[in-house]
Amino acid sequence: MKSHRVWISFTACLVFTLLISSAAKTHAWLPAIEDVLNIKIKPILACNITKNKVAEKITHFEGRVVEHNETYTKLKDRLEAKIGEWEDLGYDVTQLNEDYDETEKKVDDFRDSYDAYAKALENLEGSSCGAISEYTKDLDEVKEAMKNVRQDASEIRSFYQTVIRPHIMDLKDQEI
Repeated sequence: MKSHRVWISFTACLVFTLLISSAAKTHAWLPAIEDVLNIKIKPILACNITKNKVAEKITHFEGRVVEHNETYTKLKDRLEAKIGEWEDLGYDVTQLNEDYDETEKKVDDFRDSYDAYAKALENLEGSSCGAISEYTKDLDEVKEAMKNVRQDASEIRSFYQTVIRPHIMDLKDQEI
């Protein structure tokens, strides 16, 4: 019975000591929570991971740009055909002709932006992971080029909705 009391006292002291010491500091055999949560990927590893995805991005984006180009070509063709029909009916379509010209400029800007994006992706694909500064510069160029492509696509959509569409609706008010 006495050995049992000693064992309980020893265990209680050990637990008390561990609780006190764990409150004061972390133990060497347990990693600090900051070390576990703040995992940093080395730049060269990040470069290699990114390079593996570049070809996939190029393929995906080429498919998307084909869809955009088809949509913009259809938009221009339909607008041109409708302008011709409305002109034959006697409507004043001078504003729509100007809108058509502006649409062509915006589509050309989109294509130029896409070409710059494709070139930047090719540069990134060809850059070396050993030269991190060159790689990060190429990566920044890709990001900026992608922003430009998205902005141009958004401008075309916005231009149609906010400018062309109201001008088409204004044709209803014209008397022929």
